[in-house]
Amino acid sequence: MTTADHALLRPEWISEFLGKTAGCDLAVGVALRETVERDVPTTKRTYIRLADMSFSGCNLFWMGTPQAAEVVELWKRLQKDRKRPLKMARTLGFGTLLRALTGRLDSTALCRRFEVLTGAKIRLVALSDGQAAVDVDKPSDLTLAEQLLAQRSS
Repeated sequence: MTTADHALLRPEWISEFLGKTAGCDLAVGVALRETVERDVPTTKRTYIRLADMSFSGCNLFWMGTPQAAEVVELWKRLQKDRKRPLKMARTLGFGTLLRALTGRLDSTALCRRFEVLTGAKIRLVALSDGQAAVDVDKPSDLTLAEQLLAQRSS
């Protein structure tokens, strides 16, 4: 699955992503900060910082089993409470929140925590092209997307 604002989506990104989803219930495409900054140095992205990586979402999702629906439900609860850290802590566990706040939460521990809470095996799939993180949420994103598409066709 992808979102409607993924204006630069390329078939090779989908192939790369799907090639890395075996053995999990749900996969999320991400681009590491260094990859985004290498490939799209002018973009401003939101990054999630973990102890072992900093990444931006790529709006690519794979749900391979019915168990993935449990992750979606958990994510909806977290999104609803995103401005209320104590409620999020209650959902994820105070230990997870404390590790996140102190910069000690890594991607393996985060995925493991989601697995404990949902029963679903989750994988963050780092894509090799930083442009995969570019979506169109505001006018400046549209301008950037148009520039990148123009560069592709020349």
